[in-house]
Amino acid sequence: MTLSSTVAFAGVEVRARQSLGTSSDAIQRMVAAAVQRHAIRGARVFDVGCGHGVLHLAVKDRFVEYHGLDAVRYSGFPESGTFTRIDLDAEVWPVVSGSGDLVAAVETI
Repeated sequence: MTLSSTVAFAGVEVRARQSLGTSSDAIQRMVAAAVQRHAIRGARVFDVGCGHGVLHLAVKDRFVEYHGLDAVRYSGFPESGTFTRIDLDAEVWPVVSGSGDLVAAVETI
């Protein structure tokens, strides 16, 4: 990582922390209902801008693996989940294209 990319990522982290890694319970329920309504299930869910990983609770019975992607690893992230620290502004992320059965971005800034 170059100095300029390190500085840029620091800015992303500051913006991410402004959300406190939280999302509305009503919105989490809405996402869970949509996943159920469309009968989405499978091996992997990727939660982009995962915050504390609350979406995991809403969909854990439908997926084998939960992967949280965010600039910050917040406390309370599920122990059974896999966390990847990423710069959401980056053009390339360390995730294999097409490897998720569901990709969600819930209230992601």
